[in-house]
Amino acid sequence: MNFMLKTFLSICVISICCFSCQKNSSSENNTHPKDSLTIEENAHAEKLKNLKFYFGQPVELQYSDYVIVPVNTRDNNTNYKNDEIYGSSSSTVRDVDVRQWNLVFLNVKDSSYHLLTENEKWLIEQFYTDEETVLHEDYDRSPVKFLGENAKKYIFYTIRKDGIDEGKDIGSSDPLYLYVSDRNGKNLKQLSPDYYSLTDWHILKQSNQLILHLWADTDKDKNFDYEDEEVLMQLDLNNPDAKPQRILSPAFEKKLREMFLKRVQ
Repeated sequence: MNFMLKTFLSICVISICCFSCQKNSSSENNTHPKDSLTIEENAHAEKLKNLKFYFGQPVELQYSDYVIVPVNTRDNNTNYKNDEIYGSSSSTVRDVDVRQWNLVFLNVKDSSYHLLTENEKWLIEQFYTDEETVLHEDYDRSPVKFLGENAKKYIFYTIRKDGIDEGKDIGSSDPLYLYVSDRNGKNLKQLSPDYYSLTDWHILKQSNQLILHLWADTDKDKNFDYEDEEVLMQLDLNNPDAKPQRILSPAFEKKLREMFLKRVQ
């Protein structure tokens, strides 16, 4: 009888020890992920705390109930000059700092608002809103972007996207594209083709044709510069479904090169 009692007590003690170990192990397993999650949450909260918004001067739009408010964001851990935060601006075009990454469209009648985009990672260099947009109006000889009747329906944007170096921020070495939206900042559409960097663009007054000046990365060095081929493309703005088409054929451009070589020899 004593032997059976001792055996029973031994089994109880072993069971209690095993249960206690399992409980401690379970408690430890539950604690580590929770502690790790707390650390991640705190780090994320700290990052959010260090980000400050800088809203640019509101831009009133003709033919629309909306105004545009540029959005810049600065990390407090990095020092920038004021002009690097806000950029420079004129009355008809906004030359923005490379940290301007979105635009708020505010409806002044009902106080509703939305972003130009919520999905894209890009940098907005300029946007064009008026019939004749004067660039760099402080200069004596100011180039003009003519929008004409398109200004009643559209807003044009030059935007950098597609980071060349994976994992790095988008910068001036990345390709520049031409975009368009309606006057309410909706139905955003890319006009210039992928993998070509925009250098200039013009709208022909009489025909409403868009002429695009583009660089192709012909030397495959992940840079768009004077070492690359410049391409001219045309897009019919009268046709919403039109795609940009190359104006000069490769054969014609080769002929031009041959003519120039004969000229200088």
